[in-house]
Amino acid sequence: MVISELLNKGNDLLNRADIENHKNEVKLILCKLLDKDQSFIHSYPDYELDKEIESKFFDIINKRVKAYPLQYIFGELDFYNLKLKVSESVLIPRKETEILIEKIIDIAKEFEEPKILDMATGSGAIAITLAYNILNSKIKALDISEDALNIARINKENYKLNNLELFKSDLFENVNERFDIIVSNPPYIKTSDIKDLQREIQYEPKIALDGGTDGLKFYKIIISKAYKYLNSGGYLAFEIGSDQAKLIDSLLNDYGYTDIKVIKDYAGHDRIIIAKVSGGEI
Repeated sequence: MVISELLNKGNDLLNRADIENHKNEVKLILCKLLDKDQSFIHSYPDYELDKEIESKFFDIINKRVKAYPLQYIFGELDFYNLKLKVSESVLIPRKETEILIEKIIDIAKEFEEPKILDMATGSGAIAITLAYNILNSKIKALDISEDALNIARINKENYKLNNLELFKSDLFENVNERFDIIVSNPPYIKTSDIKDLQREIQYEPKIALDGGTDGLKFYKIIISKAYKYLNSGGYLAFEIGSDQAKLIDSLLNDYGYTDIKVIKDYAGHDRIIIAKVSGGEI
């Protein structure tokens, strides 16, 4: 089968399965299998493909027909100019999270050697990107899932990050020091809403999605305790659901956080909230 024919068949299958951006996906899949860029498949539409490539191509297409995430199929994704390993053990990092990272990189400039804690690190996307981009930082990242931490460790090792430590903890359970910045992208979907999420998201770990009955379970816990683990003038930063800014702002005010700022994502939705703390003791 030649390239043009294979792409047409793949397009037809994904289109009938209502997969968005299917035309781009089939090209991406074939380029990945051939280890070529898109200019190759455009330049050689009559290139004859061997049976092994055809077989692998349709194996992937059949998984995508069932909405199995392409990132899990490839086992990796591009994130903030890095290539990160992912698996079904971790949430797939989203583009919106890069906004949070940009803000933390900027805030970290206020500190000579910023100490940063990433809570519910998952694949390590936040912690690893921060460690890679803030060389004078000391970063710790935790997760309750050992499987998730194993993925994060692979990503850490791939970039030889000596300024990052990963450890297992149920939120603050094993934390015993203070930081300049605490950052988290915790689970924030209401339990009752999970079943209505996109088909692709249904494959992601529920533990990384489920924010309790109101979606605020982890924000409440972290906000109520974080000030004890922050240095004076330290920052608490979250990624949030698009409808949660007012509720989380209220929680932060209740616990005495100041300078609360809400930042919008690329679509104009509330997505990041950052606050400061005056001080506290463990």
